[in-house]
Amino acid sequence: MVAVIPSVASDEAGYHSPPATDLSLGLIIFAIYILALTCHVISWLLTPNGHPTQDPVASDHETLSNKDSFEPVMLGQIAPARTYRQWAAEMKDVVNTSSGFNTCAICLGPMEDKDIIRHLQCCHDFHSSCFSQWFFRRHDTCPICKSRIMPPS
Repeated sequence: MVAVIPSVASDEAGYHSPPATDLSLGLIIFAIYILALTCHVISWLLTPNGHPTQDPVASDHETLSNKDSFEPVMLGQIAPARTYRQWAAEMKDVVNTSSGFNTCAICLGPMEDKDIIRHLQCCHDFHSSCFSQWFFRRHDTCPICKSRIMPPS
């Protein structure tokens, strides 16, 4: 027996849809998919670091809305700048500075005696320039443990 393959699709009612219609429908669906994908990629490229500017699941205290709270004077009160050597001398009885605690968790660079650092109340330390960038991006929490670094306004 020879199987015959019809050249057009048909349904049970006998309606025949020409192959060109099926092809057009497929192309329209494909074009919509490509358009949606393009819009998604463009929106991803236009956001900083590929992430939305406001995380919907972030807690309310992670960033502050009061502009006055992020002045350089406030940063100096929260975490005064000093050299790593000064900090190490103050902490010699508390922390063994030769055991690997001398790395900035933001840039992952080593802290050397001449480097200016900032020490937070939660006992995390950062290069001053690294922490300043974090702070002035309106973060009021420690980059490592997320504990509050300043009182609520």
